[in-house]
Amino acid sequence: MEPTKMADRAAFTVLGVTVRGNVMDLDYVGIWEKQFMPRAAEILPLSTDQSYYGAYFGTDQDMIMDFIAGVEVAPGTAVPAGLVARELPAASYAVFACAMKDTMATWMAIMQEWMPTSGYEWDMSASPFEHYPPGFMGEPDEQFAIWVPVKKQA
Repeated sequence: MEPTKMADRAAFTVLGVTVRGNVMDLDYVGIWEKQFMPRAAEILPLSTDQSYYGAYFGTDQDMIMDFIAGVEVAPGTAVPAGLVARELPAASYAVFACAMKDTMATWMAIMQEWMPTSGYEWDMSASPFEHYPPGFMGEPDEQFAIWVPVKKQA
């Protein structure tokens, strides 16, 4: 497994619904369908690029992350009640293509196969995210990108 590209990305803000939990146990389909979609009519008009983002933010607990299902918004966008906006800091990323049906397998391959031999390490000061293109419906063969924050190994 190799990244499709290495890319620098400026800081940006994601607005949406958030859930805290073990990344291996979260019900991602349920988060999108039962929490994001009922609020989509008020979230989507705020989007700057009509894409969807699944962003991960670390906590002080091992494997426990805050996951935001949302959209990119302009800095300073007013946050509707019950939603959250968080900034992802500027970072360098390894970007991987992924089919929806292969999400977990791709994440595992990145962490267990690519990362140990890549010459890079996880940049803990930044947040990984999944970028779903405009019109993404979550079908098994649909493609999206996994962005992993990295820095050269010391």
